[in-house]
Amino acid sequence: MKSIYIIILVTIQFSLIAQNTITGKITDKNTKETLIGTNIYIPEISKGTASDADGNFIIKNIPNGIFTINVSFLGYKNYIKKITFNNSNIKLDINLEQDALVSEEVVISGGRVSSQHHNAIKIESIPTKDISNSGNVNLMKSISKIPGVDVISKGTGVATPVIRGLSTSNILVLNNGIRIEDYQFSENHPYLVDEFGVDNIEVIKGPASLLYGSDAVGGVINFVKEKPAKQDKTTGDINLRYFSNSNGLVSNIGVKSTKNNLFWGIRLGEKSFEDYTDGSGAIVLNSRNTQYSAKAFVGLTKDFGIFRIFYDYNKMQLGLTIPPVIALTDGNSRKNKFWYQDLDNHLLYSKSTLFFNKLKTELNFSFQQNHRKLNSVETNPYFTVVDMTLTSINYEIKNQYQFTENTSMVFGLQGMNQNNKNTPAPGIVIPNYTTNDFSVLALFEQDIIKYLHLQIGARFNYRNILVPEKTYDIANQSFDKIDRTYNNLSYSVGGTYHLTKNILLRANFASAYRTPNVAELTQNGVHGNRFEKGNADLASQQSYEGDFSGHYHAKYVVFDLALFYNNINNYIYLSPSNDTTTTGMKIYQYQQINAALYGFETGIKVLPTKWLNITETYNNTTGIDQNNKFLPFIPQNKLKTSVNFLIKQKFVDNLNTEISNTYAFAQNNISQFESTTPKYSVFNFSVNADKKFAKFTVSASITANNIFNEVYFDHLSTLKDIGYYNIGRNIGFGLKFLF
Repeated sequence: MKSIYIIILVTIQFSLIAQNTITGKITDKNTKETLIGTNIYIPEISKGTASDADGNFIIKNIPNGIFTINVSFLGYKNYIKKITFNNSNIKLDINLEQDALVSEEVVISGGRVSSQHHNAIKIESIPTKDISNSGNVNLMKSISKIPGVDVISKGTGVATPVIRGLSTSNILVLNNGIRIEDYQFSENHPYLVDEFGVDNIEVIKGPASLLYGSDAVGGVINFVKEKPAKQDKTTGDINLRYFSNSNGLVSNIGVKSTKNNLFWGIRLGEKSFEDYTDGSGAIVLNSRNTQYSAKAFVGLTKDFGIFRIFYDYNKMQLGLTIPPVIALTDGNSRKNKFWYQDLDNHLLYSKSTLFFNKLKTELNFSFQQNHRKLNSVETNPYFTVVDMTLTSINYEIKNQYQFTENTSMVFGLQGMNQNNKNTPAPGIVIPNYTTNDFSVLALFEQDIIKYLHLQIGARFNYRNILVPEKTYDIANQSFDKIDRTYNNLSYSVGGTYHLTKNILLRANFASAYRTPNVAELTQNGVHGNRFEKGNADLASQQSYEGDFSGHYHAKYVVFDLALFYNNINNYIYLSPSNDTTTTGMKIYQYQQINAALYGFETGIKVLPTKWLNITETYNNTTGIDQNNKFLPFIPQNKLKTSVNFLIKQKFVDNLNTEISNTYAFAQNNISQFESTTPKYSVFNFSVNADKKFAKFTVSASITANNIFNEVYFDHLSTLKDIGYYNIGRNIGFGLKFLF
């Protein structure tokens, strides 16, 4: 009987929710001219439109509640406003202010939809156009334009992100808010994600365990999906790119549609690269790789909620460039013949949001299966030497209660069940295991006064790791039984303060944690070109970081400065020991020590004229342990300069040319198994333009990376130790058709 009453109450609640409408007109603040084609978008319900020939717009079927209106147009400041809908038809005329230097955007990472200036930790955003025009063959490399962010690279196929000196299991990577679970315990394992169908990349620098749990010690990278088609529209695009250095071919095609309350989309993509050539002219043998992907989504918007289902499939074959393999390679090719990783990943997930006036409830569920094989040579008794499958089920129930437009609270629970299974193969990198997670969290935020915004939150997490039985691989290496439980508490307090109209100050203190992964607890065998031994006694890694930053934005100048200090207790690292195997191979073992990472990032953007944009950024990171020894994989300090020209003429639209330079200072602060890296300087060039026709638009681009063919090592290249330089000159050509 009680259940019937609940159903009746919910039905009454839904029946009281009206279908709101917002209409308005977009004009230039100074000239009062109407702006045609302005984008108006409500991210909470994935619904948007564009202003018509008279500057007018309308968005229908909006539930009751408080939602974010984001209005954007090239050359103007973004308009961001929280609006309360309550059985009403709202008219909102908007005057956009001209500003070529975009200072603020809407971001969805961090637990809720918000503007960048309302987050205690700054969330950087890279739009899809910057990704495609970067000229990088690897998606992860595109994020390195953000100061404080770099990548550990193994050729062109593997790029592991580094945020403020932390990487691998200390960085959490999300696919549209869903954790990517594909054996990220090694810098040699690529993330199975690509740029196809990505709207933008959001990067959180600093601890984010409060909202995301274990592994978010150094930060979070979220690949945000493309938006649905605008109201009552069907659109499509074809993307083609060619890269000269590795004879690389990249293509993808997508179609999406929105009709009434139903929206859907589908996208297919492919990448294929031969072995790349380094700056000295040497072919980096067996660095070839191929990748295929298929993506689809479908969604339904109702007056009481939005319901979405996504499916992503990625497959990758990645050659291994290691000394024993190089001797076997007999020429350049696209085809992987021997000693390559054969990877595929299925991700099926649903994201539902229910609106109850001031309460918004998110229900997110995901199923992910990652299959990883290491194939050797056909003459081996076992062609596949490693074969394992990781299955992860994640769930999340998150509530956001909006007390007023200026006060809200996020609270909820998250959980994960994960299982790894080895199939018959001679090598076992990590044993069969099961992981169970459960956590609860709460985040409160409020505008105390008009210009002061505060955030405070806490999270409790429970994790159990079970290796059910002692196992042996074909070489008789053993993996001990483990049953470990970890309980962790993390918290965060911070805020933003608008000192003046043009000056924003941001401060935050946060704790984060990372439980040791199964590889660190159990490994007992050869991985790559070294023997790695786990440590079953490892404790959770606990981080405490303080951040302070300032942001100045004027009409022609933007300046940023960010300082950070991250103290990490029980920092987990791999260290060479004094022991060797019976064959003489050195044994590396996982150990723990207290450590600290500190530094700063700064940048300035200047607009001397309407057609010239100059950007300069610099990052400085230092990592040391309690014995004042330097930590591994700390990137070189880098000074990055870009000069962008916007050329206006009648033949094409939005013609942009950019010249950029990365100057990396010498890295002499090295760990015990690293070597110093000299300075280097790399120049890049790009030009891109759009041309609009009656029913379609064509975008074309030319990129030239390392245009002067600099011969250099980056300190984070894992091919440095075997003598291969970073990629040489690489010319790229791109075409995009939108219809």
